[in-house]
Amino acid sequence: MNRIARFLPCFLFALTSSLMSCENENELPSQRPLSFATQVRELQSRASIVDGAEDIADFNTFTVWGNYNGEQAVFTSQVVNRSTANPTGIWEYTPPKYWVMTADNYAFSAFSPSGVGTPTVSGNMLTSLAFDSKAHQVDLMMAYIGVPKADIGKTVVPVFNHALGAVNFTFRLKPGFNYVNTYRVTDIDFDNVYTSNSFALNADNTITPGSPGGFGQSNSITQFTGEAFTAEQVMTSDYLFVIPQQSANAILHFTMDVNGEPVELVKENFSINWEMGKKTTYNITIDPLQDFTITVETTAWDEPEIPVIEPEA
Repeated sequence: MNRIARFLPCFLFALTSSLMSCENENELPSQRPLSFATQVRELQSRASIVDGAEDIADFNTFTVWGNYNGEQAVFTSQVVNRSTANPTGIWEYTPPKYWVMTADNYAFSAFSPSGVGTPTVSGNMLTSLAFDSKAHQVDLMMAYIGVPKADIGKTVVPVFNHALGAVNFTFRLKPGFNYVNTYRVTDIDFDNVYTSNSFALNADNTITPGSPGGFGQSNSITQFTGEAFTAEQVMTSDYLFVIPQQSANAILHFTMDVNGEPVELVKENFSINWEMGKKTTYNITIDPLQDFTITVETTAWDEPEIPVIEPEA
């Protein structure tokens, strides 16, 4: 065997090894898992139904898209769930993904909760998310995060912003009622309001609503604190998630039971201003003649107590 023939296998082995080394360096992922922690932004333009640590399970899933270098897909409609074993901040998905440490950048977009609407995704950006508040009474949240090269390998922390508004009610009986009778409010709803819309998520992590639709009657609020009114008691309703909108032509109607007999009270040409990420409380005082007065409070929602995992160093 001549020297060239003896040298050729060594040369091919070295060349193959070199190519595999380049492939490993430039294309294969590291063994550092791509993991998530979460935050929910609390600003005057944001909202969350999660009012305390006991309600942490209300935010337990999101769907994420992700890529690196603007074109290499990492996640496509991947559902991520809060860990049942460690619900204080660990998020899980399968199969696991690993960072490509040689990438120049990553980008992720997400919404929560999973399965609440029909998303349209372009270039890893949620360009439209159709949402129907009658079909889904949930707190719709969206997030975008860009990861520069310096942060590749760290925990990804989407900061979720909130797309909807919320309304609730308090009821008080004006002095003069006959408290031998039993008075209860059993349901509230609105008519002449929009109940659906699409929301777009921008690269600056803001949410822009489209043109609302589904004009008609809202969901009903049927849960109230307390069994019945007393002279001192204030009844408070649950929250109703609503599509942000303004109108002077809404219709408010609610039912007050008197000894089990329903009495419907209606307020036509009712002005509403439901803002994204804000809570509107309608304080209603009912008088014995079955009339009522309304005062309105619009506030930012309380900051949710959601534990956050610090990003890895």
